[in-house]
Amino acid sequence: MKLFFVFICFLFTSISLFSQESNKHIDMYSINPKAGVFFGGNNSSGLCMGLESYIVVNNYIYGIEYIKADELIFNDLKPDDVYNNFSLMAGNYIDNKLFRFYCQVGFGVLWGKSYNLSFNKYQSFVNPSVMGKISYKYLPTTWLGIGIDLEANINTKKPLLIPMLSIEFGNLRNKLK
Repeated sequence: MKLFFVFICFLFTSISLFSQESNKHIDMYSINPKAGVFFGGNNSSGLCMGLESYIVVNNYIYGIEYIKADELIFNDLKPDDVYNNFSLMAGNYIDNKLFRFYCQVGFGVLWGKSYNLSFNKYQSFVNPSVMGKISYKYLPTTWLGIGIDLEANINTKKPLLIPMLSIEFGNLRNKLK
């Protein structure tokens, strides 16, 4: 519910900010659920899911993203760690109407809980992070896109590399002629 509220606030704030000038309008918008795996420091890996939303104004992308990652441990020595990432990103894209390549960077926050073996308990953490993302999408219709994302979360606690499959819904392109 909190994520939905944050998304709605971002959407309405973006629309009101960009509608103040007559030469700026929202060209495209998207809601993008995604799922994949992550690879982190100390040979950790796991599954992750996320939700991204972005708008395109004058060929620049402004997006907001949330990712939840759960570490997978196949032995009983240590419980699973849990990571959450919230980020604001901006970037650009190149397309030929059916295929699109995105490149975005931004800032965010990584928080979660990590199990400490020496204390035998979970420890919560919050870290600022720098996000980078490249995406390649196939846009078969004006409202649907399917693709892959490769994201990097650079922070001091747990740097993550996150390949994900994604589906986009929204106003993604004009009709082909």
